[in-house]
Amino acid sequence: MSTRATSGRVASGTGDNIDASACSTCAPDGQDSDFTRTGAAAKTSAADKAASIMRRVYASFQKLEPRCFGRRAGAGVGACRGTVDSGTAVAVDVPLALLPGEIGSLMTGSGADFDLGWSWQVPFTRSLRHRVAGSVDWVPGNSDHHVMGRVGYRFGMRHFFTGLGPAFDHSGTTWSPELGVKFAHAGDSDEQLDLSLHIVVRADIAPAFDRLRTVTILFGWNIL
Repeated sequence: MSTRATSGRVASGTGDNIDASACSTCAPDGQDSDFTRTGAAAKTSAADKAASIMRRVYASFQKLEPRCFGRRAGAGVGACRGTVDSGTAVAVDVPLALLPGEIGSLMTGSGADFDLGWSWQVPFTRSLRHRVAGSVDWVPGNSDHHVMGRVGYRFGMRHFFTGLGPAFDHSGTTWSPELGVKFAHAGDSDEQLDLSLHIVVRADIAPAFDRLRTVTILFGWNIL
């Protein structure tokens, strides 16, 4: 026989059985308990906090280049070029281009290795959805894929992007499809430059499409 005190009352039972009337955190059938509601609230709070951080960074970019960040894509990216002081443009664009944009893991048949990546994308339509994307990955723990490069086409929308292009490293050239999901948006729609976070999965497939060489999973940030 065991006894447990809950909310100032004693519940009795056998083994782990507790008197439901004495349980302050138990919920009626069909309803979430306090623990379930607390866990859901914690997840929502974390997502809101990430989005809040992205909005603050986005606001900082808007102060530096107000004609570009936050403008509708229908006006065209080229419309904001030339409206920004050249010194400000260099001060903003160069550090952004040099900062690592992705971090994750490169997986091969022999295991997984740390991957640090730099990525860039340039839209070539007024909608900003069609882009040329390039990336460089540094994988210090893998001699065959120590430095990897990739360039190709990307189609992007507010919540996802996908693309295809050739990838190359010390071991050769492959085809590299990608699929990514974006979240924690700072902007309000996909019709403007929108700072956000993303998770992307890329595969390296042999030129003859007969062998999967590597799979890369990366977490990163982007402004499109």
